[in-house]
Amino acid sequence: MRAHRTTQRGFLGIQTDLMILVAVIGIVAAIAIPVALDYFNRDVVKPLVLDAMAKAAPWRQRIAEYAVRHKRFPRDGRELGVPGFESPPAAGIMAGEDFARLEVYREGAANITLAFRDRGVVELRFHGLPRTSYATLVYTPKLGGDAVTWECANRGLRASFAPRDCVRD
Repeated sequence: MRAHRTTQRGFLGIQTDLMILVAVIGIVAAIAIPVALDYFNRDVVKPLVLDAMAKAAPWRQRIAEYAVRHKRFPRDGRELGVPGFESPPAAGIMAGEDFARLEVYREGAANITLAFRDRGVVELRFHGLPRTSYATLVYTPKLGGDAVTWECANRGLRASFAPRDCVRD
């Protein structure tokens, strides 16, 4: 008669199973946690981005109207008829305390700033928002005949928070 052998699983077998389980949990957490944070923060960040874009729209319109009328983009805020603007400094940011950098939102360390640069470029700068330490949406105008089109570049804003028409730089 043949002896029936039983396989014994000792401590090493249990340890291997636990290591595999911990690795699987780690992989799932590495995928699930960022997705969950994006999902929950989208309700906070996305409305702020949309509100900032809405506040930038009249300025973009004013720049476009000027460009169509004069066949070039304004060099500074005075050409737009906005009091308080001076000629842009070497860095390219329009000087002026009131409108050169317009704060759109502030709460704690988080803020959103609307900035105007030469050649009609409008920037929305985001600082300290959830899941976004620093990001910028850059709207660059293109003058073609009697119309101005705007290209949007996304520099650092998570795709789930940014407008669909903004291309990631």
